[in-house]
Amino acid sequence: MAVIELFILKMFNMSSIFTTTFGERVNMEDDGVIVEVIQSIIIAPYVDPQSNWLLAIFIVILNLLTFYLLGWLIGSAFYGFGVVIGLVFIGISIVLVFIENALLSIGLGLTVPERLSSYDFGLPISIIGVVAIIIIVLWVIRQLTKKVAIKM
Repeated sequence: MAVIELFILKMFNMSSIFTTTFGERVNMEDDGVIVEVIQSIIIAPYVDPQSNWLLAIFIVILNLLTFYLLGWLIGSAFYGFGVVIGLVFIGISIVLVFIENALLSIGLGLTVPERLSSYDFGLPISIIGVVAIIIIVLWVIRQLTKKVAIKM
């Protein structure tokens, strides 16, 4: 597993120091948009539970709910439409995770990629944006599964 992690980290030239599954520390340099997307998926917005435990729990619950619903969305797309549409929905899900993490990071005042640093809004607006994403995903899941025949 560590070999695969090292390969992925080196392939995308990721910045920061990562600790792999087996405790190896890897330090890479940052190089682009793909790195920002991967980092936003791997490293969700973090609130220290020591400073505000209620907000930390709420952010974790939002992230878990989003990942659960996006997994359901991907599964529904694969089940109803096949491989090609399922792969398209994987890409859509990656974009939605990036948007959710960017909204939460901006709302919490955390560091964001340079191209997003010009945006500035509060936590309530970012939470409204995340809830809107969740509602849209639920609606799309409903549309995908409304008339799907059950395969036996």
